Amino acid sequence: MKYYNLELNIKNKKCVVVGGGDIAYRKVLSLLECGAKVHVVSKKLNEELRVFFKENKICSHENKICSHKNKIYFHEKEYQARDLKGAFLVIGATNCLKTNEKIAKDAHKLRILVNIVDNIKLCNYIVPAVTKRGDLVISVSTAGKSPFLAKKIKDEIAQLYGQEYGELVNILGSIRKKVIQEVSDPQKRRLVWEGVVSSKTIEYLKEGNLDKVNNLIKKVIEEGKRQ
Repeated sequence: MKYYNLELNIKNKKCVVVGGGDIAYRKVLSLLECGAKVHVVSKKLNEELRVFFKENKICSHENKICSHKNKIYFHEKEYQARDLKGAFLVIGATNCLKTNEKIAKDAHKLRILVNIVDNIKLCNYIVPAVTKRGDLVISVSTAGKSPFLAKKIKDEIAQLYGQEYGELVNILGSIRKKVIQEVSDPQKRRLVWEGVVSSKTIEYLKEGNLDKVNNLIKKVIEEGKRQ
């Protein structure tokens, strides 16, 4: 199986998580981080989810949906196909094979993206192991063959790329328009980017010396304009 790698914009989109355990909790947090409207469907919740809902003033009453500012909804009930109505994607994180199979079947019928944890045959998308440094996202995938290896490599990458790389991404974004406007030649512009994305820049960011970073960038851009 060959997967087409992409990133999804799920802001304000309905994303359903079926299950109330440790994995479901992690999935909920990752979806909320991306601005999704998260619907949790489960009869039972683990301690972390219970505390999370309590701290965020989320409750359930007679199986009705309760929400709050973080766009999360809790359905205290058994999963039913109608829970997927209007959903952009669904994650099956239950420990019941029969339920997971039903989730996948319902999702495929509705042409909804579906990921069933630890059952790649039921999925039409998989989630890679991810290291995040601000807007820098580094993902590792083994096409679902070994999540353990993907996590091991992800952890090694995390040691190599610190928070300074997230800061560098923000800097690159802030000067992108200026570089494009002031350095019209593509070859010269490439040299500018190579100069900005240098070991010196990373070194200065690690030191927290933004003055040196700004001076270096200014110098590189000026050199690019003169070449």
